[in-house]
Order: sequence, then structure tokens, then C-alpha cells
Amino acid sequence: MRAAARLVDRDIKNVSTALNRLAELGLVEIEQDGRSKRPVVTYDDIRIEINLDESGADSESAISA
Repeated sequence: MRAAARLVDRDIKNVSTALNRLAELGLVEIEQDGRSKRPVVTYDDIRIEINLDESGADSESAISA
């Protein structure tokens, strides 16, 4: 975790929180590596699809939020 925090020049607490949340979502795994923890991914890429169709959402609420 410390190396990941250095890599992105962020506070270790913030990086740890973000990586733990990604682990909860199943996007990364956190492995114990001696006394430290190491984030691991088992895939080469992630594809994110965002549906911009308004049929299922209240567009007025989304715009004013």
C-alpha cells in the first residue's frame, strides 16, 4: 500500500481507503505480503459502460444535483 501511495503521490490513508473499497467491489484483491498488504488485479483491462439513456432516470434531478 505504501508503494502505491508513493506512486500516485497521495496520503497512504486515502490510498488504503480507496483500495479497500475497490476490494469490497471485487475489482482488486488485497494480499498479505509479510507485514504489509499488496493490491493485486487479475486482469489486463477494465471496460466501463455508462448508459446515457434518460428513460430510466430523472434528468431534472441529475442536472440540479
